[in-house]
Amino acid sequence: DVVRKVVNWTFFHVDTGHENPVFFNGEVFHGDPGLSYYVATILWKMTALTLPMALVALVFALPWSRRNTYVQRIVVWSLVVYVVCFTLQMGLGDWKQVSYMVPVFPALDVVAAFGLVQSTEGIGRIPRWRKWRWRLPMTFISLALALQAAIVFSRHPYYGTHHNTLLGG
Repeated sequence: DVVRKVVNWTFFHVDTGHENPVFFNGEVFHGDPGLSYYVATILWKMTALTLPMALVALVFALPWSRRNTYVQRIVVWSLVVYVVCFTLQMGLGDWKQVSYMVPVFPALDVVAAFGLVQSTEGIGRIPRWRKWRWRLPMTFISLALALQAAIVFSRHPYYGTHHNTLLGG
C-alpha cells in the first residue's frame, strides 16, 4: 500500500505541471515551458568564468587534440554526457524548477577546471614568455580563481540571483 502511494505520488508530480505560472525568456508559461527552459537555465546560471573554460575543455577534449591524455578526455566527456543525460531526464516531466538543475553545476565546474588547466598550460608554453614560465600560469590561475570568488561572493547570501554576464545577465 505504501509503495503504491509513493508510485502514484511520483507519477502525479511528473505528469502535472505547476499551478503557478513560470516566467521564462520574457514570456509567462502556464504549464511546461519545454526542455529549452533547463538548457537556458544552465547557461544563464554558469558564471562568466565557468562557461568559457568549459568550452575550452571541450575543444581540448576532442579526439584530435593532443593536449589531453585519453583518460582526461574520457573524464571530460563522461561529465558532459552526465550533464546532457541529466538535463534530458529532468526535461521529461512537466514540473520544472531551476533548483532541479543544481546537480549539473559541480560537474560543469570540474569540466571548467580542465579548461582552466589547459589554458594555463598553453600560456606557459608561449616561447617569448619563457622567463615567466612558472609565474605566468600561477598568476593566470590566481586571477581566474579570484574572479570566480568575486562573482560568487558578491551574491552572498542569495547565490541564486546570479545570471551569466556573458549572456546578458
